[in-house]
Amino acid sequence: MFDLAQAAVRFPWTMTVFGAQEVLGSIVPSKEVGISADLYRVAATARREFNGIAPLFASYQFFDFAQRIAVDTAADILSLRALNPSYLMNLSSELSKTSADAYQTIGTPEALQYTVKRIKNTFTVVDLVNQVNAPHQMSPDGDYPLEKVIADCYANDPYPALWSVEGVGERYTEAWMGAGRPIRDLFITGKGAKLEAKTLLMMHAGAGIAFAKLAILNLTPWSSDQEMDAALRSFLRMCEESSLPGYSGAALESLGLVTRTWNGQLLLPLSRRLASLDPEAAEYYWHGAGRSMYFSPVNMLPGMSPWFSADREPQDDISRKNARAGATWAFTVVNRRQPDIPANFLATRGYEVDGNDAFTNGVMSTMIMAGDMCPEDPYIEKLCTYEPTDPRAVAPWDKFIGPGFYDKVNYVRRTLQKHKRLGEVFRYQSLVNLADDLEQQQ
Repeated sequence: MFDLAQAAVRFPWTMTVFGAQEVLGSIVPSKEVGISADLYRVAATARREFNGIAPLFASYQFFDFAQRIAVDTAADILSLRALNPSYLMNLSSELSKTSADAYQTIGTPEALQYTVKRIKNTFTVVDLVNQVNAPHQMSPDGDYPLEKVIADCYANDPYPALWSVEGVGERYTEAWMGAGRPIRDLFITGKGAKLEAKTLLMMHAGAGIAFAKLAILNLTPWSSDQEMDAALRSFLRMCEESSLPGYSGAALESLGLVTRTWNGQLLLPLSRRLASLDPEAAEYYWHGAGRSMYFSPVNMLPGMSPWFSADREPQDDISRKNARAGATWAFTVVNRRQPDIPANFLATRGYEVDGNDAFTNGVMSTMIMAGDMCPEDPYIEKLCTYEPTDPRAVAPWDKFIGPGFYDKVNYVRRTLQKHKRLGEVFRYQSLVNLADDLEQQQ
């Protein structure tokens, strides 16, 4: 209760600080950016405090979104870009797309019903991740109740297990690093070495969140290329040293999730630097950013869409596909108990994901991950074998998912398990082709 009250008191003040930072970033000469960088750090600290308090963080993102639109619009007007015919045509196209999506989201009682169900599921997951009952520190005698907290994650319905284990992975890693223990021993000594195989994917994902938060903690949009490169190398090193064979992809992907969620202004600068350091890691990065796009409160607004963000924010095609797959990854696993939600989405808004197979990849990859984590999860087969009752959904469902999907998921999952390559599901690629290639190489 005290943490909630403290964050609530700081919330309006932080909005003012962040607003000042935005304005200063627009008008202060580049050689005098120290004040802007300091204000950015203040706002970033507050953003981290809002983590776990969904209403405050959602309000923060709404304010940030509105503020960015205002600043960008003012800049367009002052620079006279707003008078350019191509600018007006693009603006008209965006408004038309937004209006169409808004109608499909809340324009009918049926659409509103599905939107409410989807948002409810999403906030349920946010709470599961942030409210996991696991300590951030080792006990005074150096112990950590890892067996108990993992057992608690799997004690009830399989749906929350995935998200809870990711939260445990983050907190266990924080405790491990806080105790000064070697990163390379995270999953090969102590209680981490005794984890069941089914926990390892999302434990690595949670570890990646902890690594990412630490690595980019002191970066600002005004950090030099050298500073960004150093932070990225630190993150890559922690992932490489700590990850068990075949699981590094789960840790790498978390950098995009963390960056876009809490440090959005760093998304493109870090993407550019990461692509020059490790192009494959950049693919995982945008997949994680896509996950963040789905969970963004702004993209829950009528007329907004994580798939629009996935097309607009990345700067190249492979990054767009990874972002779209990541958004689909989150959308599918969040709503897997109710396959009528993705069916309705494809029936009414399938145009948002048309044009490539990234949506299909996102569905398959997240079902593989969920099946590895919770082999007894009945919702996986339920979604993969679902047959839409809405006539409008039949054709798009067959196009993006289709008959035999459950068999494909199981084949790829078993093959990746066998060859220790499960971390590959955290980036866009043809997973069936990957599985076939691995089998042929035997």
